[in-house]
Amino acid sequence: MTTESLERRVESACSELTERLTDWLTDVPPDGHVIIELAWPNDADESGSAPYVQLAIDGLGVRSEAVGNGHLAAPFQLHEPRVEALLDIGWD
Repeated sequence: MTTESLERRVESACSELTERLTDWLTDVPPDGHVIIELAWPNDADESGSAPYVQLAIDGLGVRSEAVGNGHLAAPFQLHEPRVEALLDIGWD
């Protein structure tokens, strides 16, 4: 898969995610949760998962967690500069 093809798929998935998440947030119960993941075929030759993030609503607070590099399939793993950028903004 080319980088351009991957970028088009990610852009399409992000648009769909925005729409679905907006709908979900409109009606979220006070103790709701959602897992957001990239739909990606699990190739038998590839180990690891596609990117995902989980949001949990607890009263007025929102907790989130995302899959780490150690669990991502190779095409999705972040390079060191991006990992450092996430650490700089408080992700652990």
